[in-house]
Amino acid sequence: MVYRDPRCVFVSNNVGEAQVVATWLQAQGIDAEAMNLSTLGGFEGLTILSPGGTGTAGIEVWVHNPDQAPEAIALLTEHQERLAAEAAHAPQGPAFIDVVCEECGKRTTFPGKDRGSVETCPHCSAYLDVLPADEALESGEWEEQSEEISED
Repeated sequence: MVYRDPRCVFVSNNVGEAQVVATWLQAQGIDAEAMNLSTLGGFEGLTILSPGGTGTAGIEVWVHNPDQAPEAIALLTEHQERLAAEAAHAPQGPAFIDVVCEECGKRTTFPGKDRGSVETCPHCSAYLDVLPADEALESGEWEEQSEEISED
């Protein structure tokens, strides 16, 4: 079992998430910091197969004042519950999205979770906006309108 300091309020498997959590807590008025970044959560249990390349202890986020730990944990729990509730009520998109590359004309299928992201075409390395066909049409119409406006 991994010992956790009483100042530890969150454990992540990657540095980026730990830093985002620490920054978010600071925005909430709680002085926090992602710990053990140079050792990726400690050398104990660190293997090439470790998730995100972190040690088994993970990347801990600590509050500087241990008296604020319960408040920080409560804020993080409340935030996580709010995000889960929003996700449960969010409209569900398609499981997969087909995108046609404007550069090479080839079709690529992306997971629905990539909706709204910019990906690289596996065929020609051009950038692709991952949008369902109806949204791509709407954004294409907007581009045409903006070109007409700029020509005037």
